[in-house]
Amino acid sequence: MRRFAVVALLALVARPAVSQAPRVTPAGDPSVRNDTIYKLAVNPADYADDDYVYLLDDGVLRFEPDGRGSRTYRQVVQILNQDGAEAWGEQSFSYSSGSERLTVNWIRVLKPNGEVISAQPSHEQESLAPVAFDAPVYSDEKVRRVTLSGVAPGTLVDWSYTVERVKPVVPADYYSGWRVTNGVLTSRPVASRLLPSGNGSDPLCVPA
Repeated sequence: MRRFAVVALLALVARPAVSQAPRVTPAGDPSVRNDTIYKLAVNPADYADDDYVYLLDDGVLRFEPDGRGSRTYRQVVQILNQDGAEAWGEQSFSYSSGSERLTVNWIRVLKPNGEVISAQPSHEQESLAPVAFDAPVYSDEKVRRVTLSGVAPGTLVDWSYTVERVKPVVPADYYSGWRVTNGVLTSRPVASRLLPSGNGSDPLCVPA
């Protein structure tokens, strides 16, 4: 069975000129209107082989000249059947506590019309990542697990989190990975990344 499809990767369109990257916080994302994303909800009958579809897969990456920076991700997922509900009933977020700070901006369950079913996780737990037990060098790797309530076929899961690199491992290290293709059906494949200009001024918005 094909596990999922991506309906829209990003609601932002890259602009060729220098632009100010959006500041995504727990208060919301000023660059993406929620109603425009929720309206992308599909007819489940058209995706009978899928458990869920992505309505949005968004990433904003920032880098400072000294290697500090942040990466913010947001996904909006439409649950199509019970297998999809089980897959999204619990989520986890990883980070390195010695050099990074994790903020879960929001994680909520909604109806496609935007009505909120649950506005926050029903349970949260933070622990060492499994790799930390096998390799002491990764002893600061942590995982925050959250359990959601109300996830069921026909609902949407909308979450965003930010990982800030507050202590660069290597000065002027700008590397960060972000997978924007999933090897499955992709409709409306619009994607962009927000990166800084080389002199540390406002970020450049360039195609991914």
